[in-house]
Amino acid sequence: MHVPFCVRKCAYCDFVSSPLADAGGLVPSYLEAVKLELERAAPRIRGIAPITSVFIGGGTPTCLPLRELESLVAMLAQSAAQAPGATGEIEFTVEANPATISRAGLSRLRRAGVNRLSIGVQSLDPRELAVLGRVHTAEQALSAVDDARAAGFENISVDLILGAPGQTPDSLRRTLAGFLALDRPPEHVSAYCLQLETGTPLERSVSLGETTVPDADDTAKLYEVVVEALSRAGYARYEVSNFALGGRECVHNLGYWRGGMYVGLGPAAHSHLPSSLATLDLGSAAATEPMPSWVRSWNTASTQEYVRKVMSRESPEDGRETLDAEAEARDRVMLGLRTAAGVDLHEIDAECGTDLSASLMPLMRERQTQRLVEIDGARVKIAPQAMLISNLVLVDSLR
Repeated sequence: MHVPFCVRKCAYCDFVSSPLADAGGLVPSYLEAVKLELERAAPRIRGIAPITSVFIGGGTPTCLPLRELESLVAMLAQSAAQAPGATGEIEFTVEANPATISRAGLSRLRRAGVNRLSIGVQSLDPRELAVLGRVHTAEQALSAVDDARAAGFENISVDLILGAPGQTPDSLRRTLAGFLALDRPPEHVSAYCLQLETGTPLERSVSLGETTVPDADDTAKLYEVVVEALSRAGYARYEVSNFALGGRECVHNLGYWRGGMYVGLGPAAHSHLPSSLATLDLGSAAATEPMPSWVRSWNTASTQEYVRKVMSRESPEDGRETLDAEAEARDRVMLGLRTAAGVDLHEIDAECGTDLSASLMPLMRERQTQRLVEIDGARVKIAPQAMLISNLVLVDSLR
């Protein structure tokens, strides 16, 4: 579920979000609409059951009034629990900004059913936080982890940015050391390279020469700092940009990388479903296909248009892409190669009804001679030393 509101747009942000203070009466309308969309999505949710994860992202979900966020959590938790095949506790993540959470509020979210917190930190360096336009301090970020522990969270992730203006290997080491020095460091770290998105304040400042960012070589060095520090601390790199302590890999994101089914709710939310489910109307039955095509669809990015459509009983969908078996298989290879486990080409062929391994394996063997991939039977994975240039291999899957 996408929450399209935040406290203030960060200088680098290109996500679909707007400051809560500017939203006016749109927040109650959004909440009504997203609840209605969830009700109408019930047949699709039942179709992908059992549900393994729920993720509320943004924007900044925790900038919503706590009572409203609790209501969304309860509604989603109930929907997931009522889906067929539900067993045990599913992973339920909410994204949070350190400036918008408190120990009491986190305790209420934990009691409502949230069991994983993803805290957007980006840096603990005051100058880097300022140039990125973050609304929190380093002290608030570290306190957020402690408050989450006190609230009962046993699974915490932090997001970091690599390549921020002025960032150096030493400043990044200090940021990492700050978290690793906590009594209980976060179980998960996501470290993403900064993308200068067209039209954002930071991109304009860089293009005008007012701000400089680390170049590709310097950003690679920053990435190596993260890999080294987290590896020493016991984290495993299980995807190009994601690191986890044992058993704390993000179930939700692994679902994306493994080509799983998912339903997206809210403005700009994306879904990935077999065509039989993607075309399922409320009250109708899913058609059966021996080897279905797949559909990627996305909702309108305008929150106002989203609300209007849903409340008018129209679909908020703004576009879709139908993938035949081979296109779906190639997507799964491309996404799966981002993970440390890689992909089993025979398994993907069996799932999609393709013979992709026949055309891809010669390319992969060529990459193996270049020490870019490792091959074990039909399983292919990016070599650890080649993670930084994994795109050279990923493009092979799309040829």
